[in-house]
Amino acid sequence: MVAHLLSPSARARKEIEAFKLALRQSDAVMIRKLSERYVHRQGPKALDLLIQKLAGSEEVLAFWQSQLTAIQKTNFQLEANQEPAPEAIQEPESKPEPKTNEVAQKLRGWLPNWNGPQREAS
Repeated sequence: MVAHLLSPSARARKEIEAFKLALRQSDAVMIRKLSERYVHRQGPKALDLLIQKLAGSEEVLAFWQSQLTAIQKTNFQLEANQEPAPEAIQEPESKPEPKTNEVAQKLRGWLPNWNGPQREAS
């Protein structure tokens, strides 16, 4: 049985529809998963542009950014477990939500060896 491969444009449409559905349903887990995959394939700059395109309201933008912040905290905790733990890391009581471009910069830090989207061998 031969696997059905999607064209790049069909895959992009499918990803965008998945993002729209997750945003409509406020599905935090799916937003995180899709965002991480999108950054891995397209890069942080592309995710930044997609957020600007799909986030139709400030409420949706704030929700999406909060999910990206949660991803960053999770990745930081994973990295902290691999290195000797600092004595104490204290965060300020109230921290303003990062702007979209700040989120993109933080995402770039997670993928230091990223060389662009990987092409599948045909």
